[in-house]
Amino acid sequence: MATTENLIRIKEYRRTCFTGKPTCMTTLYRWAEDGTLPTVRRGKLLFVDLDALGTGNALVDSVLRG
Repeated sequence: MATTENLIRIKEYRRTCFTGKPTCMTTLYRWAEDGTLPTVRRGKLLFVDLDALGTGNALVDSVLRG
């Protein structure tokens, strides 16, 4: 399970990870629901799990995992 310091609120993720016109919140919630975006729900808040997110490059992710 993700530790608190490795989680970021979904709105903060949207603001920091998308340049230009950010992805709409509806899309982010859909990605969270279908598992495309690794998230953790704490009460009513939804957080993105930065550890599970990875780099987007399978080779780099496998090297970083060890």
